[in-house]
Amino acid sequence: MHSFFSTDSDEPMEEQVKGAIEKGLKSITFTDHYDIDFPYDEEYKDKPQPIFVFDIEAYLKEIERLKLKYKDRLIIRKGIELGIKEDINDKINKQVNTKDFDFIIHSTHLLFGMDPYYLNFWEGKDVKYTLEQYFLRVLSNLDEWTDYDTVAHLDYIVRYIPEIRNYIKTYDDLSKSAGEGADCNCNLNAHDNDNNHSDYNVTEVFDILKSSNHISLSEINKMRDEVLQKINAYLINIYKDNELTVKKILDKIIDNNKSLEVNTAGFAYKIGHANPHEFVLKMYYEMGGRSITIGADAHSKEKIAFAFDKTEEILKEIGFNGYYIYTGRKSEFIKF
Repeated sequence: MHSFFSTDSDEPMEEQVKGAIEKGLKSITFTDHYDIDFPYDEEYKDKPQPIFVFDIEAYLKEIERLKLKYKDRLIIRKGIELGIKEDINDKINKQVNTKDFDFIIHSTHLLFGMDPYYLNFWEGKDVKYTLEQYFLRVLSNLDEWTDYDTVAHLDYIVRYIPEIRNYIKTYDDLSKSAGEGADCNCNLNAHDNDNNHSDYNVTEVFDILKSSNHISLSEINKMRDEVLQKINAYLINIYKDNELTVKKILDKIIDNNKSLEVNTAGFAYKIGHANPHEFVLKMYYEMGGRSITIGADAHSKEKIAFAFDKTEEILKEIGFNGYYIYTGRKSEFIKF
């Protein structure tokens, strides 16, 4: 999980600890972002500069304070999420002593020197080519930095593809139309070969809603379900287009005895899937991959352990019977 040591979080560490205790967790690992030479952005102009790095000594000191204060209520581990890019190896070695941590996450946040989170990243870019280059970048980054324990959200970029953003906005608009607190009967695990749903354009959803004052809640829920099916089909096509590169990434993880992170933030982002998608998780399992870590990527206490129950069921269905946690850089298997 993250805290205010990460540029994109305002949550104090102690609030995260309290949130974890309230949710009944037995242990947590702080893994705040450490992305050396992350490009400046106006969004974070009021944050400490440079962005996405922090005072490691202060970070470790605060974790030690909380470990002592809450030692009878929660196990707290020291982790770090390293943002990897080309030619970063020497800089990390100078700034980070990996022996100080229990757990090291390997992340790829940048492509072409930019984060795909930002809308201007996508201006003038061919989406298919950009996705190909991202997966190749992840593969290359695994050789760039090898002192890690798990590979985070290896399909990070898919959260921010313009078409996916449009689908998510459509889902949100439908949810608002359904009314606060309305039940959603959405199928979050729609089959990729189900092509029987209607093929409306997501940009026309409001026109559909405005044209009828009598659209029922069940009809809105059906439309939301259809949006999620479209997201699922779109994602499946991405993984099929990049299957060779993704398999090379998974091969490298397996061959180097590393773990693959199952990042549940995809559910919080409303794409209906973890990162990576079940298509990739099944591929990993069929290739012999068994070592997984599970993280919610929580930047606030509300997102702690987000969709963990749902994710456990998905993983069990694939064949996984547990996951791994790391202490002192050594893995421990935890059975579901």
